Amino acid sequence: MIVGLHGSYFARNFGDTLLMNIIYNWIKEADPNAAVILPFVSSHQEAVEILNNEETNSYKKYKVSQCDRFIFGGGGYFGEPKTSWPRKQYWTLRNYVRHIIWNDQLLKNKIPYAIIGVGVGPISNSFLRKKIIKLFNSADFVCVRDNESFNYLKSYGCVNPNVFETTDLALTVRREKAQGNDKKVLGVHFSIRPEFPQDKIPAIVSFLKRTSENYTIKLVNDQKGQMSLEKEANITRFIKENNIDYTQIEYHDPNTLIEELNKLDAIVTSKLHVGILGYALRKPVLSIPNHTKSFRFYKQIGRGKFCIAPNEVNEQMLLDAFSECVNTEVVHAQDLTEKASLVRKMVFNFLKQA
Repeated sequence: MIVGLHGSYFARNFGDTLLMNIIYNWIKEADPNAAVILPFVSSHQEAVEILNNEETNSYKKYKVSQCDRFIFGGGGYFGEPKTSWPRKQYWTLRNYVRHIIWNDQLLKNKIPYAIIGVGVGPISNSFLRKKIIKLFNSADFVCVRDNESFNYLKSYGCVNPNVFETTDLALTVRREKAQGNDKKVLGVHFSIRPEFPQDKIPAIVSFLKRTSENYTIKLVNDQKGQMSLEKEANITRFIKENNIDYTQIEYHDPNTLIEELNKLDAIVTSKLHVGILGYALRKPVLSIPNHTKSFRFYKQIGRGKFCIAPNEVNEQMLLDAFSECVNTEVVHAQDLTEKASLVRKMVFNFLKQA
């Protein structure tokens, strides 16, 4: 069996790589002899990490048209970011080229395909929206990761009866509890997008300085060199200028980063999947998100008050929210655990029918 696996694998990024690796492992569990291709992956190193270094000589050996089954993996690539109009147009064009323009190969060759663990919406461009709905309507089944995505699909005209509201695939990750630290350790993972309100950065830095009195600060990289001092889009230089002591967790691969996250006592992050893994590992997470998709996740797990809009923050608010966050037990909702297991079961059934 030849299985095509596609997702947001165009940059070496922790969350997107992890989601693809989870699905790859499911495919191999269902059929150890399956050949898995990543038809449009742009980085050999990313392919190595997705495929557990097992098939990296042949991940482009076959074409989409030769697949027996095809899976669109998790990620938020069917929903645009909240940003300026020019950047939205760039996102629309990039999304169309990466995820849509080649779909006729699936439809013409009648290749069964599934879409699992994705976030959907908003999609303001009507042309792209129409193309995406066509893709979703022809899928064998669709698992979206939250209620908002489900509602966007229905409002955009998706009539596929096999659309299910599930959850993010990263919630299937589990680890044994790590040994406690002598002094508590706070992981800070904070990239800053161009639209992030710059006037709020001093309040965040002041919050971190106060918090560093009780926590050791570790800056978390979920991409190679993400928190480098040479890069503008992170908080490192502000921390250094304010004489806050810190060390860094460098990015090597998803599994190594998961092990490092498991050693932390708490996390502050601006991105989604470091927060999701924190929750999966039962770590208290305070989110100041770059993207609106983060609000959906924290609402879903019942910790919405610990996801704070950047334009609303001030030092005292962050101190209060963090104090409540670390003193509120992280409990895995049973329904989300069951939904994650359901996705895995549906993928197995889908592959067994080949």
